[in-house]
Amino acid sequence: MSENNRVQAVVTNIAMAIKYRVLAFFNRHEGEIQQFKRQVTDKTTELVGEASLKEIRGLAQRYPERYSALKQQASQAQTWYEQQLTEQKANPDRPLLVDQNNHRLTGKMEELGRNVAQTEREVRSKIAAKLQSKTPKS
Repeated sequence: MSENNRVQAVVTNIAMAIKYRVLAFFNRHEGEIQQFKRQVTDKTTELVGEASLKEIRGLAQRYPERYSALKQQASQAQTWYEQQLTEQKANPDRPLLVDQNNHRLTGKMEELGRNVAQTEREVRSKIAAKLQSKTPKS
């Protein structure tokens, strides 16, 4: 075995030993690591929430009429949503509004696809006709 191969083997063995020790450390302390990650996540969520509240309060103070309008719209949206849920529970056979809109949108998309395909056929035929008229006949 050459000197370079021996050095490479020693380096590989050291790297493997370090890797196994790190893995063993993480396995021994996995519970503590998971708990620390949960604490960091919880604290981050808390800080982001506090920052968002401060930002919203600041915006509400700077733009009170816009804030009240948005608050009213949110309230109306919540009322509408709760009404939709109540109606859906009362009439479980009636399709959901989302499903109705999805069905309508799908129909429009199919119609649009047919129109695009028809226009494409027309354009291709016009191009083909122009090419045939410009092609010298032998």
